[in-house]
Amino acid sequence: MNRVTFSTPRCIYSIMKLLFNIITKSTGVIVLVLLSGMLYAQQPVILSVDKVSSSMSETVTIKGSNFGTDPTKLVVYFGAVKGTIVTASNQLIEVKVPAGTTYRDIAVTNIATGLSGYSVNPFLLSFSGKHPFTTADLSAQSDFDAETGLYDHCLCDLDNDGKSDVATANNGANNITILRNTSSGVGNINFVKIPFAIGTKTLHVRCGDLNGDGKQDLVLTEGTSAFSDRVFILQNISSGVGNINFNTTSIKLTGRKNTKVDIADIDRNGKPELLVTDQGSNTISVLVNQSSVASIAFDATPFNITIPSTASTDGISVEDLNGDSFPEIVTSQFQTSPSDLFIIKNNSTIGTIAIGTITRLLIPKSVKRIRIGDLDNDGKKDIAATLIFGDSISIFLNQGSGSDINFSSTPKRISTQANPWGLDFGDLDGDGKIDIVTASITQTELAIFNNESTPGNISFVKQTVSTTYITRHIRIGDLDGDGKPDISFTSVDKTGVPASKVSVFRNSHCVFPVISPTETPLTLCTGALPYKLYATVSNGAYYEWRKNGVAVSCGLNQNTFDVTSATGTGIYTVKIIAEGGTCASPTGCGEESDGINITVVAGSAALTNPASNGPVCLGGELKLTLGNNVAGATYKWTGPEGFTATGAAPTLSNFQLINAGRYYVDVTVGSCLARRESVLVEAIDVPTFTISPADALVLCQGAPSKDLNVVPNNPSYTYQWFKDGSPVGTGSPLTITSVPASSGSYTVKASNVGCSVSEETSPVQVNIATSITAAFTAPATACANQKIKFTNQSTSDLSVATVYKWNFDDGKTSTEKDPEHIFTSAGGYDVELTVSYKDNACAETIIVPITVTPAPAVSITNPENKYLFCEGAKLQLQVAGSFTTYTWSTGETSSSIEVSTEGTYTVDVTATNGCVLTASRTVETLPAPGVIITATPPQINEGETSQLEASGLENYTWEPSATLSNATIANPVATPLSSTTYKVTGLDANGCEGTASIDLKVAGDATVNKLKPGNFISPNNDGPNELWVVENIQTYPQCGIAIYDDKGVRVYEAKPYQNNWDGTFNGKRLPDGVYYYIIRCDGEESVPRAGSITLIR
Repeated sequence: MNRVTFSTPRCIYSIMKLLFNIITKSTGVIVLVLLSGMLYAQQPVILSVDKVSSSMSETVTIKGSNFGTDPTKLVVYFGAVKGTIVTASNQLIEVKVPAGTTYRDIAVTNIATGLSGYSVNPFLLSFSGKHPFTTADLSAQSDFDAETGLYDHCLCDLDNDGKSDVATANNGANNITILRNTSSGVGNINFVKIPFAIGTKTLHVRCGDLNGDGKQDLVLTEGTSAFSDRVFILQNISSGVGNINFNTTSIKLTGRKNTKVDIADIDRNGKPELLVTDQGSNTISVLVNQSSVASIAFDATPFNITIPSTASTDGISVEDLNGDSFPEIVTSQFQTSPSDLFIIKNNSTIGTIAIGTITRLLIPKSVKRIRIGDLDNDGKKDIAATLIFGDSISIFLNQGSGSDINFSSTPKRISTQANPWGLDFGDLDGDGKIDIVTASITQTELAIFNNESTPGNISFVKQTVSTTYITRHIRIGDLDGDGKPDISFTSVDKTGVPASKVSVFRNSHCVFPVISPTETPLTLCTGALPYKLYATVSNGAYYEWRKNGVAVSCGLNQNTFDVTSATGTGIYTVKIIAEGGTCASPTGCGEESDGINITVVAGSAALTNPASNGPVCLGGELKLTLGNNVAGATYKWTGPEGFTATGAAPTLSNFQLINAGRYYVDVTVGSCLARRESVLVEAIDVPTFTISPADALVLCQGAPSKDLNVVPNNPSYTYQWFKDGSPVGTGSPLTITSVPASSGSYTVKASNVGCSVSEETSPVQVNIATSITAAFTAPATACANQKIKFTNQSTSDLSVATVYKWNFDDGKTSTEKDPEHIFTSAGGYDVELTVSYKDNACAETIIVPITVTPAPAVSITNPENKYLFCEGAKLQLQVAGSFTTYTWSTGETSSSIEVSTEGTYTVDVTATNGCVLTASRTVETLPAPGVIITATPPQINEGETSQLEASGLENYTWEPSATLSNATIANPVATPLSSTTYKVTGLDANGCEGTASIDLKVAGDATVNKLKPGNFISPNNDGPNELWVVENIQTYPQCGIAIYDDKGVRVYEAKPYQNNWDGTFNGKRLPDGVYYYIIRCDGEESVPRAGSITLIR
């Protein structure tokens, strides 16, 4: 498969990332830096974010280059929902954080080009609350119907109305469910159900804009047969609020058993890939995005990543773990213990996917789901995974530095509820730290982990909240527009308890308001009035503004307040009244901010009209000026990267992209602030130039000339071309003639005279190759179904890679040099071979006829026509028809074989007419049943009962059965007298056997202590003491006895013991003396009971 490889080196991206991945601080502003000119149509590339969290409606400044100046062509997504763009220039975007922000990387998309850039760090919605969070902050559970077999769900705004809708995957119905968010206000969460047919069951779903049109698309994995090898892509063609619609396509990954799917731009070319895990093999399939704005398309041949020494892949999460902007992949195995985690280092360059070292993190239990985020607030992303049979989360702390990837070898384990499945991240109490929520596939409760971590130290406080049903997957995000993340989860079906509902716990935690500007005390001139104060935004809340403790204003959503000459000097605070409270009835939440001490004095100043000499050349000097210098005033400047200065005309040397942004000047007259103004400063960015075509160019001697072009061809730059380091021409394009002297390595240096900067491209190799002669040999005649060898005898330039394309005239092709082929039907065929260099250069074609004569049909069959079989079983394969010889790919030479592993099996047979024929058959193993077994409660007192329950099978057989109410149902009641291990076996829907076991503990004394063994036996037929009796042992059939003589010879053994030993050994009477017994009971082998028996006749 041919892919365009861009010559922009990965190191440029990494160096720029290192330079710009700096967090800058400025009030109410988040800054993302973008580097332009790096690839394709100059897509945005996010290089830094000045904040990693903020509250809703806070203004975010995106800083960088290559945006353009038309805000209608830009979209900024904060996970599920897009923000509202306030202003846009080529290097700066100001955008408001949406209420529905979910913990994902920020995406900036140019909908004209369909290309996107992504932040290195996920963005966290944090609403300025106070720690801790308690389950009392959650409203009652709300349920919304989905389709039968609800499995997974995702949050995304599908109709661009600013609200997170819900899309579900259902493995019990051929529809997916869209729950359109129709919530009418804070506290009123509501959805309208829209079934959407795709004609098959589904397993997992993810949301993301795949074609850069500003609409979130859906991707789902199939959840039907044993193969489940299709991925469904639903292109969002919604036409407005409430009009949600999709075009559906699918991609078949033949032979795969698809599990999870994720969306990420692996090669950072502006188009996100699809990553699909496979429970049937150790492979992750990466589907390479070839979409345009108009339509979604992916390369039919996936880029496959193989995980060594594993049998499967399952959980997946994708995030940049070492700060180089190329995201790593973290995966696990499917339902194995140990499962372990695997970190796949991303060594891609722009436009070309490549993987590096795969690091294995040891986990002794089975991993279900993985999430990546900065859990200890040290600026590094950590890894969390749920352990379904470990009843815990494992957290690996990121200990890497620079570009190294390094995680703690021993994870921090945090206990959860039993059998945790899904997990998600979000800030539930608004304190700026990531909290965690987990679901359970067996328990009717969620576990909430409130974050109390510090850098390098993981600490969470666990709480649980009861749910109506068992649950599987969690998503955290605001659903009612108040800017506080709610908890949504899939309530899933349980044996005898149908559910299939998307459920929601609404977050009603109180907001603690913060007033900005935060400067206090502050002296204002009357000429600076009205002076606006801003409070934390909490949609649907009432704001009571207070001066010196007395309310001066109150209103719904009134998050700003003007200090005027009428309000004057005082200490200003604001109280947010919410969760049922109003100005008239201030109940519910009523948190009050810290005070801002403002003094108002007489004074005024005219506009200063700040300006600059921008855009500024990189490395040049920024000069800030004032259009109007106010007499008697002093000036204080602030700006990006902590810039501060005083005076009317400050400067900044060595100006770089990180210094671009908004510069503020405070004008002070006397002792009071008279005015605050700002100026936006941009940089003249240097594009990363490339040569087109970017791959090696091949020309045949004597062929027409070809052009090398500079991309982008910027008229502000001049271009000097070099071949093998020597200058060969200027301008763009450079024409290459097809003479041998033109071969070499070409680069171009772009120079901007005005800025005194230049940049040289990566090289492009040009080869002037000799002509090709196409030739091959093959038999003139052959039999149908006979394997034919084609021998290539073509000649070409050995210094250039040669491409072979075969067409066998039967609809089949090959790109091998010397292929083998089987014609399945008799007839005449014109076999065509085309030999060329890259991009079909110097192509030469030859056609050779071949006659294929009839031959007996040959095929590999199974007596029951079955080609799927259970793990551990065997499948018979046989050749239909009669032949003289058989040679299987296994080495066997009989007409039939038995196989125990999946794969493709071939057989060569000799027909009676001498034809050697070949047949093949692919067989697959069915996945082992996923059997989950629970005991409720897991520990009882003697005489009490426990409810056992198993799922994942069609029939059930339990053992030991003696203490069960029914040993052949899914949910028997157990009444063991001592601690017992129960094992269940059965067949699933495919007829495959599955098994699982569970320990049910019985509290109290050991069983042996409840027995009363005798110490005397007199078997002389006179009546008393004829047998050795252990009182109560017949109540405990799990107990056995062994008796030894004084030499240690075992003379008797029984389990269960029926109180029937009569002092004999192998039918012979034992002599009088002292004998010794040992009693052991199942589950208590470590605490046996021993004693002596005196035998007297």
